[in-house]
Amino acid sequence: MEKREIGLQDTLTLTRTSFYKTIQVKRVLICFHGFMTSSWHDCTAFKKYFDSINDNPNFEVELVNLYTWGDKSTYSSKNFYKLAYEAVKKHIDKGEIVYLLSYSFSADLAARLTCEFPQIEKLCLISPTTYIVKTKLLASYISMAVKNLKLRLKYKRKAKKIIQKTKMDGIVRLAINIAKSIVKNRKYLKYVNCKVFMCKGNKDEFSISQTFHYISRKSKNAIIMSKTYPDENHVMFCTLEHGLRVFQDVLRFTFHMKKVMEVEEGSEEEK
Repeated sequence: MEKREIGLQDTLTLTRTSFYKTIQVKRVLICFHGFMTSSWHDCTAFKKYFDSINDNPNFEVELVNLYTWGDKSTYSSKNFYKLAYEAVKKHIDKGEIVYLLSYSFSADLAARLTCEFPQIEKLCLISPTTYIVKTKLLASYISMAVKNLKLRLKYKRKAKKIIQKTKMDGIVRLAINIAKSIVKNRKYLKYVNCKVFMCKGNKDEFSISQTFHYISRKSKNAIIMSKTYPDENHVMFCTLEHGLRVFQDVLRFTFHMKKVMEVEEGSEEEK
């Protein structure tokens, strides 16, 4: 068992070999999003970055939606699990190598999948959320419910049209089911038995230090590496501007990719 924290200047490496070059097998990194309030996948910027630098036809990044924004019928913790399970099984059945990347609330769901599919070799936990009460997560859910209620009381009959137009109808149901997914799947973290890279920004209010300690303590059989990025918050992974360093670390960890765009020499980030 190995658990260690990576320094800010360290480059992620895990047993570099020529295996990745000699074996022509498909390797897929399946990415799950967090609490999305639009049709834009949280990992879109990451996939675009990967596509721009990848030259290996056997490497692939796939974005999987756990629900359809605006469709209340998909706002179910059971549906989240079903779609995630099917996405993984599809590639496992093809004999492909599967890695998982989860952002925010989907961390616990991804942990469950690594237990159900022991073939999964690596797991990336980006800004993982495992606590509801100890963070501002519960407060944010309550706030959304209150705003929804105030809107209905203020506009009455017109409120329904306004909510439907903005696709906010069902937001409370979505929040509740996301919370249920976290609580229901959190227990699987202690059964993770693969290589894990987890990271967060030091200004993240939803993925707190206790989250890292919880995962590291529970995942007793996993090889875990962690990294904290300065001056970044919970949504750092959603844009290239804030997520570049994370993107690079994830690709080094999963695909052992050397061809990553480095931060320009002399940039403010390095000064």
